[in-house]
Amino acid sequence: MSICLSEISSKKKLFLGDFDPVKIANQEICFEQIMFDLKAAALLYDYILIPSAHFWQSDLVGTKISYFQDFIEANILFPTIRMEDRDLQDRFEKRLDETNKFKDETTLLQTPSLAGELTTQEQHTYLEQFHDSNQFVYLDKVSVSDQLRQLWVQDLCFTLPSNLDPSSFVFYICKNFSVPVAKDIIQQLMHGKDLEYISRTTLTAFSKQIFDTTVGKGNWDPFKVNQRISWLYLLAVAISSDCDLYVNGFHSSSPFVYANLDLYLRTLKSVGITPEIIRSISVNDIINIRHAKEYQIFIEIYRSLLRDTKIITDEQVEEIFKEINKNANLHWYGKALSKAQQFRDVCMGIATGLLVNYLGGTPLSMPIASMLSASIGILSTPVILNRIAAINRNTSVANFKKYMLINFSKQIEKQ
Repeated sequence: MSICLSEISSKKKLFLGDFDPVKIANQEICFEQIMFDLKAAALLYDYILIPSAHFWQSDLVGTKISYFQDFIEANILFPTIRMEDRDLQDRFEKRLDETNKFKDETTLLQTPSLAGELTTQEQHTYLEQFHDSNQFVYLDKVSVSDQLRQLWVQDLCFTLPSNLDPSSFVFYICKNFSVPVAKDIIQQLMHGKDLEYISRTTLTAFSKQIFDTTVGKGNWDPFKVNQRISWLYLLAVAISSDCDLYVNGFHSSSPFVYANLDLYLRTLKSVGITPEIIRSISVNDIINIRHAKEYQIFIEIYRSLLRDTKIITDEQVEEIFKEINKNANLHWYGKALSKAQQFRDVCMGIATGLLVNYLGGTPLSMPIASMLSASIGILSTPVILNRIAAINRNTSVANFKKYMLINFSKQIEKQ
């Protein structure tokens, strides 16, 4: 089954960055965590889209393709290819050709983890494990490179509210370097958008050269810089795939987004649906749960509560944003952002706790708790649906707004 991205535009789609070969090469994730996140994501999303190269560019995923086959055959997990590709084989061959552009790249030699970006002939054995090489999604939207150029510029613009994120480039630069040096670095990095071939690899090499020549080796943090480049690249892939993005260990500027699997799992745990239960479910369980009326009602409630929580917390930090943007200059930007970030973290922490506590307010009796523990691997689907039904009966979106407004204000006043 091959489909164009535009054919599933109305469906909820997630790019699961856990499959990223560079993340895997940095030993930031294990196979068990990838499988766990995949199951959780499959409960929230209609489709999980993964760049086809991510299936063969790491041994961790390539040697385990058989474990993902059930998700692929159930039309939940899809490799993606470009419109100009005929099939997965053609995509592999083109990636192999692209690799030749970097065979003499010294940055790859100095940074072994970036070798995960490359395709080698030996990896073809992983491609051969796919039961059907014609099952994929054609990407017919914005190109990854165009999107990456745009994100690169945005991350260096210190007046954008989104850059309250402490992992953004502008935040890191303004916080760690003097005004003249920060201004110089930002101006040089801006030229990254003009690279003839823009990718995670070329941006990493480009940034390294600028930081080394401007502030000297040992005076900047390669890990933070490379991690941010990876995030921007993965976000570009997600946007070009018309997907939300989740990467284990990375966090978006707001926790109240649908793709935040951590918050979703914390919410489920608060009502007795533990990680052990999630790990035990099969692909058939996931399909049955997704089609159950109880679960569909819960998802609508959950989405509404996320939206309301985000609106309430955004209002609290909006004035901070206005002040920063009104008076923004490099002289005090780093310190101002640090204080704003602290306030934002307090707001987000309080709101997250209130959301989870509200949903978890349904009493969980000891007999039910015992049943949950005993049911792992046997009654996972009915247990999940029973708990979800209890949430639906006891949750009011209207009451939640009142609950949030009252308790959020009280908690903020205590800070």
